[in-house]
Amino acid sequence: MQLDFNDLVLVQSAVGLNSRSEVDLEYMPIFNAPMDTVLSEENAALFKSYGINLCFPRNSNATINNEDFISLGLVEFEGLLDGENDLNGKKICIDVANGNMPALHEAIIKAKKMYPDVIIMSGNVASVPAFLALASTGCDYIRVGVGSGSGCLTSVHTAVGQGLASLVQSCRATLEDVKKLKPEMQTKIVADGGFRTYRDIILALALGADYVMLGGIFNKAFESCSEKEIFINDDVRFKVKPKYNIGTPSFEIEPNSETTLNHSFDEFFSDKKDINELIKLKVITSKFRGMSTKAVQKDWGKAVLKSSEGIEKVNIVEYTLGGWMDNFKDYLKSAMSYSGASKLGDFKKKAIVDKISKNAFDRFNK
Repeated sequence: MQLDFNDLVLVQSAVGLNSRSEVDLEYMPIFNAPMDTVLSEENAALFKSYGINLCFPRNSNATINNEDFISLGLVEFEGLLDGENDLNGKKICIDVANGNMPALHEAIIKAKKMYPDVIIMSGNVASVPAFLALASTGCDYIRVGVGSGSGCLTSVHTAVGQGLASLVQSCRATLEDVKKLKPEMQTKIVADGGFRTYRDIILALALGADYVMLGGIFNKAFESCSEKEIFINDDVRFKVKPKYNIGTPSFEIEPNSETTLNHSFDEFFSDKKDINELIKLKVITSKFRGMSTKAVQKDWGKAVLKSSEGIEKVNIVEYTLGGWMDNFKDYLKSAMSYSGASKLGDFKKKAIVDKISKNAFDRFNK
C-alpha cells in the first residue's frame, strides 16, 4: 500500500523541547523547482535572500557556478564532458524526466571520473531500485518522485509513480542500509513534487528527505517570475510587474496593460496600494506550466513536439515569498520541538510518524 502525506501524522514524542527557539535548522531544506514560471535571473537574488537553494531551469541565462544548480538536458551535459571544461566544484542538475536511463547513469559515472568534485543533481526516480541505481553512479542529489507535481501529468497518462510519502521513507531506509557497507555514499534525497501544505513538507523531512523541491507553492508567491495580472473581470485586467526588492514587496502596473483602456487601476484599488491587501482579495493571477508542456517545447525551439506530460494553468497568488518562508521556518521548528529534535539532521531520526484514518485527518484538516 502506497501512502500519501494525508495518510500520515507526526506523533508527539515522550520528551520534547521547551521552545522552538531551541531549534537550530542548520540549513534551509528547500530547493525551488527548475521551472520557468518560478525562478529566473531577475528574482534569483530575492529567493536566495530567504535561504532558498537555487536550481535554475533549462535554457536560462545563468552560467554554471559553484553556488547554484544550473539545469541541463542530458545531451547538453554530455556535450560539456566532451569539451574543455573544468567542472570540479560546479553544481549541475541533469534535468530529465526518467532518472533510470542507462545513458544518464553512464554520463554521471564518466563525469565523476573526469571531475571527482563536480556536484550533480538528477532524477527523477519513482522506485527504490531506480534510486539505488542512480545513487550508485555517484549522483550527489537525487530527485525522488514522479507524477505528483501540480504541473505534471506523467502518472495520469503513463500510470508510473508511487505515493511520495512511502517512496521517500523507503529510499531513506535503503540508503541508510547501504551506507553501513559504503559509508562514502552520501547521496542527498530531494523529495520533489506535489507539496500542497506546510505539513506535507514537514512530513517529507520527518520521513527522511534531506530537501524538498517546490514548484507550484513558489509559483503562488507574488515574487515568482511568472506572468501576473490583476483580474477584475473579462474586460479589465492589469499586467503586474513585481519589483524583486529585498524587504517590503512592491509592484508596478505595466503601461497600457488594461484590456479596456477606459479604466485605470485607481478606479478599482485607489485605497489598496499594499500588495498584501490585494493578495487578500484573491485578484492576482500567476501563470504556471510544467516543463514538459508543448508550450515549453516551442519556446525551446523544438522542431518536433512530443506528447505533453505537463499542464498549463493559472494560479491565484496567495502570499508573498517572505511571508511564506517565515511561516515555514516557524512551523518546521515547532514540529521539531514536538519531536524533541533540536537539529534538523536529527529530525528524521527522532520523528515518529504514524498512519491516520481519513476521518481522523478530516477532523483537523480545516
